[in-house]
Amino acid sequence: MYVNVDLKYVVDVLSSYMNLKDEDFIAYYLCRRGYNPFEVLVAIVLSQNTRDELAMKAFNNLRSVLGVLNPQVILSQSPEVIEDAVRVAGMYRRRTLVIKELARVLINLDSLDKLLTMSVEEVRDLLLSVDGIGYKTVDVFLLMCRGEPVFPVDTHIRRVLKRLGIIEEGDDYLEIQGKVHKLLPPNYYLKAHLILIAHGRTYCKAKKPLCNECPINDLCPKNI
Repeated sequence: MYVNVDLKYVVDVLSSYMNLKDEDFIAYYLCRRGYNPFEVLVAIVLSQNTRDELAMKAFNNLRSVLGVLNPQVILSQSPEVIEDAVRVAGMYRRRTLVIKELARVLINLDSLDKLLTMSVEEVRDLLLSVDGIGYKTVDVFLLMCRGEPVFPVDTHIRRVLKRLGIIEEGDDYLEIQGKVHKLLPPNYYLKAHLILIAHGRTYCKAKKPLCNECPINDLCPKNI
């Protein structure tokens, strides 16, 4: 059941408790440090369904082995070389296939920086043509690297919003995103994305959530 929760207020309350570190969010960390768009996209692929800590290890391993990350270098390597480098992140064969396909799709760009200047629709169409890249990966890139007004939804965010009563069990990605877009001003999307993920990792865990320690315990209807 939908509950009228002030999500902006929730984010503000949580932000006063959370000590966020750039390195806890791999895409945010890399974008703020000027890594090229292809490197950021590879990192986001590595972070799918695993902890950012492991994704960062896999990313650093890959850069250490290859020296530089661009489509040409990726396509010149055997799958085994990439698989071995990213093994720590898990699902290494699947990740290698996605990274290789991403390189094949992007190699024809005049410059990787075109990903920063193309229209949002063009970037979406291009990246979603890669098997293994979905809405969340694209939206993380658009928000982190381009500052576009989109709110990426991950498993932590989905869980937190469901327990707050903001979304329904059966809501799909675009439905959840649409609800958040209505509840938050665009200048809150990045802050809310990071804060809600951190909250899901720290307090609102999938198993044994720490409700008694939760900073928003009095605001949450506890739809667990």
